[in-house]
Amino acid sequence: MAKLLPLAAIFMSAAAMRPVITSLAAVLDQVRMDFDSPLVLSLLVSSPMPIFAMTGFLAPLVVRRLGTVGAITAAIVVCAVGLALRPWGSLAQLVSCTLLALCATAMINVLLPALTASYLPDRIGPTTGAYTGVMTVSTTIAAAATAPLALQLGSWNASLTVWVVFPVLAALLWLPLLGRSKSRREAGKQSPSHANQHSLKTGFTALLVVLFAAQAALAFTIMGWFPTMMLSRGISADVAGYVFALLLVVGLPAGLIAPTFFVRRGRIRVIATLSCATVAGCTVLLVPDTGLAGAVTAAVLLGTGTAIFPVVLTIIGDLGRLTGQGVSLSGRVQSLGYAGATAVPLLAGLAAGSDWSPVHMGLIAVACIQFLAGWRLVGIVRLKRRLDKEAAITATDEVLG
Repeated sequence: MAKLLPLAAIFMSAAAMRPVITSLAAVLDQVRMDFDSPLVLSLLVSSPMPIFAMTGFLAPLVVRRLGTVGAITAAIVVCAVGLALRPWGSLAQLVSCTLLALCATAMINVLLPALTASYLPDRIGPTTGAYTGVMTVSTTIAAAATAPLALQLGSWNASLTVWVVFPVLAALLWLPLLGRSKSRREAGKQSPSHANQHSLKTGFTALLVVLFAAQAALAFTIMGWFPTMMLSRGISADVAGYVFALLLVVGLPAGLIAPTFFVRRGRIRVIATLSCATVAGCTVLLVPDTGLAGAVTAAVLLGTGTAIFPVVLTIIGDLGRLTGQGVSLSGRVQSLGYAGATAVPLLAGLAAGSDWSPVHMGLIAVACIQFLAGWRLVGIVRLKRRLDKEAAITATDEVLG
């Protein structure tokens, strides 16, 4: 029972994140008609990755002042305020409040792996898979329901305000935990141990950044351009939408299962399987004239490959717990990873033109980098666990001796 409240708070925090941008994208045409500023609004919808890259570094500083629970509660309150205020004013208010809410969600994104490791250290994999699944569901709900809500409520302003419910509920769930959170502040305040210093020397942080950047580059490029790729293959717009929905649907159960298998069955095998799924999906897209069957096959394979995201978050949470870095590690990895991946979707769009083959080959190369970084990282984690176990045995022998 003691774990149910933080678990519910983690899930609701995850639900609060992505509707910030997907709800706005769903009614973007209506917003454009009111404000007549398509360039500003288009840039706003494409801003999450740069915002996440810039904001992640702030999380450890906030945690040192407020503690981990205090930091996520503050971030969620800021997110709620931004969502509540953004539809009811000028274009400047819409932009500034959306950016404020995005900065808050970037903070939440950094804090969730550390909080998962802190409250549920023996369930990091399943919990991470579950809360990323919640993120996917809330994304889909916000994208699908915002436009119909605008019709029912009479304005896009009211439909955007509806999504403040997620951060409000999340804040209410975290508030009772604030009084119990003093013992949880180690994520922002622990000093590096000898094992931590050894891990830093082995360069696992750099590998983790490469792994995170690779998965982010793949995910944002595939999510951003997959429907356009389908159109270039002669598939109609409505069918392309259905195939894209299939990709998202396949990613949900894969994301729930992959972290658990990663923790319990075989770390390298899971990373290899998911990377190979992405390579296979891009290879299918390289083959011309495969029609709808090829599109569906590619969607299933690429959707499976997107499950690498919760696996990477599981690694961040696990390593943060092992090394005592917690929020600091998550902030560095996510900020640098998103920064490294930001240009890839843009370059993909510029490079494609009418032929997406160069993009598909580039994505295959990124998937190979993803596997190599993950393979090397898993080896370092195994070495660290063995060294920590040997150090613990030595310390016990010294005490007994």
